[in-house]
Amino acid sequence: MQGLLAAFMNPPADDEGGFNSWYDEEHVPLRLAVPGFLCASRYTATENEGPRYLALYELDSVDVLKTSQYQRLAQERSDRETDMLRRIPMMDRRVASLVLDGPAWTKDAPYQLIVCMTPPQGGEDDFVDWYRH
Repeated sequence: MQGLLAAFMNPPADDEGGFNSWYDEEHVPLRLAVPGFLCASRYTATENEGPRYLALYELDSVDVLKTSQYQRLAQERSDRETDMLRRIPMMDRRVASLVLDGPAWTKDAPYQLIVCMTPPQGGEDDFVDWYRH
């Protein structure tokens, strides 16, 4: 894995079941059919504050998101997907490139701790060095 797509969302308050059905039956399978999407995992938050759902997609490269196969998904949305995306009250999408890799902790992580940081411009190498050591 060289890239990661993370999507934080809150479902429509009156249609959490419909949200989960759409995500599991349509949204994820369409993305996994795109070459370069390696796997997907979905999580629910353990607390009610903040985003309640997280989807993680492991990618061969972040460049997968620039391919015509992936971009076509937004251009050819089903009515169901268009409706659901319109009704989702909170969505935060993040894309990350792999900086540091190490031994696998577990194949199927039961939990994820996501920390997002932006080093000062020009300080990226120092930040990676600090993080490694």
